[in-house]
Amino acid sequence: MPDDAEDERMVTSMARFDRDLTIVDFGDDWAKIISRVAKVPIDRIARGVSLPDVLGDEGRQWADRYRDALEGRSDYSRVALRGEAGGGPLGATATSWDLYALPLTLDEHVVGVVELAVRADRTVEAAILASLPDMCFVLSYDGIVAGCHGSSLPEIFGGPDKLIGRPFAEIAPESERRRIRAALDRVARGARAGDEAGRAGGGDSTIETATSLEFVVGRGASSQVFEARFAPLPSGGTIVVVRDVTEAKRALAIQSGQNRFLELLAKGGAFEETLTSLIRILEEQSPGMSALILLLDPDGRRLRVGASATLPREYVDSLDGLVIGPAVGSCGTAAFTGERVIALDIMTDRRWDGLRELAAKYGLRACWSQPVVDDDGVVMGTFAMYYRTPRSPLPVELKAIETAARLVRVAIEQRHAREGVEAAYEQLERRIEERTREIERRRRVAEGLREILGSLNSARSLEDILDLILEQAEEFLGAEAGALYRLDPRGDMLDVAAARGLAEATCGPIEVGAGVVGWAVMARRPVVVSGVGAVGGSQTRQPPANRAPAGRGRIGKASAAGLTQPGGRLDRSQWDELPDWAMGRFRSLMAVPLVGKDRVYGVIALCFSESRGFSHEELKLAMSFGDQAALAIENAELRAKAEESAAAAERSRLARDLHDAVTQTLFSASLIAEVLPRLWKQNEEEGLRRLDELRRLTRGALAEMRSLLLELRPATLMEVGLEDLLRQLAEAMTGRAGIPVHVELGGASCGGVCALPPQARVGLYRIAQESLSNVVKHSGASEAWVSLTCSENQSGAMQIELRVLDNGRGFDQDVVSPEHLGLRIMQERAAAIGARIWVDSSMGRGTEIVVAWSGLRGGEGN
Repeated sequence: MPDDAEDERMVTSMARFDRDLTIVDFGDDWAKIISRVAKVPIDRIARGVSLPDVLGDEGRQWADRYRDALEGRSDYSRVALRGEAGGGPLGATATSWDLYALPLTLDEHVVGVVELAVRADRTVEAAILASLPDMCFVLSYDGIVAGCHGSSLPEIFGGPDKLIGRPFAEIAPESERRRIRAALDRVARGARAGDEAGRAGGGDSTIETATSLEFVVGRGASSQVFEARFAPLPSGGTIVVVRDVTEAKRALAIQSGQNRFLELLAKGGAFEETLTSLIRILEEQSPGMSALILLLDPDGRRLRVGASATLPREYVDSLDGLVIGPAVGSCGTAAFTGERVIALDIMTDRRWDGLRELAAKYGLRACWSQPVVDDDGVVMGTFAMYYRTPRSPLPVELKAIETAARLVRVAIEQRHAREGVEAAYEQLERRIEERTREIERRRRVAEGLREILGSLNSARSLEDILDLILEQAEEFLGAEAGALYRLDPRGDMLDVAAARGLAEATCGPIEVGAGVVGWAVMARRPVVVSGVGAVGGSQTRQPPANRAPAGRGRIGKASAAGLTQPGGRLDRSQWDELPDWAMGRFRSLMAVPLVGKDRVYGVIALCFSESRGFSHEELKLAMSFGDQAALAIENAELRAKAEESAAAAERSRLARDLHDAVTQTLFSASLIAEVLPRLWKQNEEEGLRRLDELRRLTRGALAEMRSLLLELRPATLMEVGLEDLLRQLAEAMTGRAGIPVHVELGGASCGGVCALPPQARVGLYRIAQESLSNVVKHSGASEAWVSLTCSENQSGAMQIELRVLDNGRGFDQDVVSPEHLGLRIMQERAAAIGARIWVDSSMGRGTEIVVAWSGLRGGEGN
């Protein structure tokens, strides 16, 4: 088999001569060819030798070829050499060589001759065939065209007879010659570097330094773009393949323009600016073309200008509002038929009969229009290409106009989608804003209701609470004024309890069942009156003489049921029954009864300066304020009853304590006082003992009376120190039960005084009081001890400890429940002041109760 590497290496060979045909340089294969053709020894061929002398008589014909070249005429010959000696591959029987004798010119003067020998074997022929219809040029080492092939060669550059022997750079456009020479230099330098690398490596080597460039032939719409690829030949010279890439370039430009347009769409610019950008992109890619985008009206009858760039403004404005039809230019017809319209020459196209003069006025001769349609085939507009010369579209231009129409459709659909999104966003923002306002209103209402509930559980007076409820109702319902009425005890009149935005002097009593306010109480449902001002000026506030006021009188179930009407609205005959303070000032009024359980407590009347209706939510909110007012009145009544009951119970307890303690003690003391004189005479020692007992009884009675006075005046407990309270309590218990109660006080670190907050002081006093009461009632003790210690830690916090101890019988804590002996009450009192409590007791060992409290001076406990 032939050696492929050798086959590829030995392709071309060259020789160069001066004007005297002296050999300047040559290749080995060229020398072999000349030796065989002229039948001379190869060693006679050398640099500096005259070629005619080498050729002799045998080679005179060969020498004539070179002389023709010196005269500026190229010569081509093909020779066939037999065997491998002809430079063919290993095993070859014959090898063909194409020999080109070319004039070597400098500044348009022939300065020598170059001969290029190209081996015409199957490898070179295959390469040339593969390049068709591309154009192929074989150049000598100095850039002279030695051969050229290609079907489109004559049309673009001329035939081989005009090209062979000329420098390749000169056949290209003048603007591209410098770049072509630079490309040839790069290829030559790469080839030389390959030869040097091969020699340095001890063998043949070729570095193929290929390069390429693009150049344009022609101008305007007829211009063509060519790509030239330069590659070195193994034995010197260059092969150039020139390919027409006009269509590919335009296709790439269309794709690039489409990408640029889609990027503009993604950025979300204005619709008209986006369409104008599309036109400018396409006009850049198609010189001499002017584009126009028309959009179809929603009614599908008229075209409106969407965008243009280079078309005359007056022409574009003339087309705005164009009515579509079967023969209305290119665009009107395309929009009407939904099909592409190609007008090669506007002057002869019958579809332009009505618009021909307009187009001719502005020099427009050809127009191609593509309809813009959606997925359902509905026409949305048109995209048109205008030219100032009659012409038919190239395939790439048809593809461009089709692509442009698709892009316009994308832009229109994006605008519709954006408008839909913007509308949805606006609606969403409105809903969010409304929802936010509603949430804020509900939050404020909730806070208002929470404030009202807090006031219901506070010590605020009923008048303050009702005024707060009326204030909240006016604020959240947007009323300008209002009044809150309470039903009097008899149930037939409504008296003002609170008023806002009105002078209370103008808000007199209203009879139940009279007018809007009285009727709401009778009906036990809200009453709404709107548009009062429309008739208020001509109405009298008195009922007609022949009609008695309906439903007046005391509130009752029968009368309320009789006045209830669907919807809770008054008829026009009752508008004259508005309150005096509402007539002439307000156009709408809402009256909401205060209903709690089975009772009506009054009514809230809210007034509005504008005529308006009320939503179900607003009515529910107004009723909730009415419920709160009813609850406040009900709580106040219950509180009053509870206070009366508590006062009666407290009076009973004090009377019982006075009888059980003070009265019995004083009775015992009076008996001792009666017998003491006689007993003193009989037994002075016994008299002294009885006298001491009398002193103890009277001191106990005095202490008991002081304790009872403290119970009668609870505020006194807040004023007296805990130490004094405990001493007085111990004396009272000792006097009442005869059990000695020892009090031990320790508070050196606190200055001897426990500066407790009032609530903590009272809580500790009540726990000590309950503990000593248990000692007296249940322990059977003979003695008891009360100790109070006060200290202060490094952080300044007070540490208070109260202990109550007895030597009684004790109890089993596992058996006795916390509910017994008042232990649960003591635990609750300790928790209320932030204290801890422990109970330590067992059978036969007595009982000890310990309470610990800590906190800052005058502050709350921990």
